Amino acid sequence: MTGLLSKLLIARAVIRSVIVGVPAINCKVVLETNAGLTKNSRCRTQSKTDGRIRIETLHMSNSALKEARRALGSEWLKNRPSLLEHAYSGAKTVFVKLYPLLKHLNSLVAERIMVHAEEISKGWAFNCQMCGQCILHSTGMTCPMNCPKNLRNGPCGGVRANGHCEVVPDVPCVWVQAYERSQKMRRYLNEMQIVQPPVNRTLYNTSSWLNMVEQRDSITPKGWAIASQIAMNDSDGGIQI
Repeated sequence: MTGLLSKLLIARAVIRSVIVGVPAINCKVVLETNAGLTKNSRCRTQSKTDGRIRIETLHMSNSALKEARRALGSEWLKNRPSLLEHAYSGAKTVFVKLYPLLKHLNSLVAERIMVHAEEISKGWAFNCQMCGQCILHSTGMTCPMNCPKNLRNGPCGGVRANGHCEVVPDVPCVWVQAYERSQKMRRYLNEMQIVQPPVNRTLYNTSSWLNMVEQRDSITPKGWAIASQIAMNDSDGGIQI
């Protein structure tokens, strides 16, 4: 009975959130029983008492979403995009030359080594989500997959007046940071203007470096339409996919 009541109250909280403008994702119901309150959330809360029922509006903390996590020292590094773009260019040149040897030894071992290396290094520096299609150099050395909406082209229309994210108010919008940092770059400055294709989910948890060299990250998956084709077909009076 308690479980059913809890579900009904959660539905009520969601409906209320739509009416009064409180984000539904931040709503939680806590039941007051003779045995005491159910376990509270780790998030900071504001509560409203309604008899023996308390409806709480949660304020999402930085650690609520994996995309919102930031490792110690990583923001300092990302705020130096000019240094990072030079490091990226050098690393790309070296990797392309060494890849044939790496592949010749054992391609499966090479994949595992690269995936592990990226999880550690890019995980710390950029909170890498291992999408397998890295475009850091095109987005001000700021990972767009750290956007809670995983937008590859941003920002969305929900950026707050202070430049922070609408989903995680405690952190700046990823795309605001990407634009500001890109303005400090020289080699890849204009790549912020490139319209990025959707994420190919089949490449998740694979090495973006290997995908780049093998050009797997630039292959249009079967069933997808190329944007230029759609525009051309649309100008002819109809879209054919």
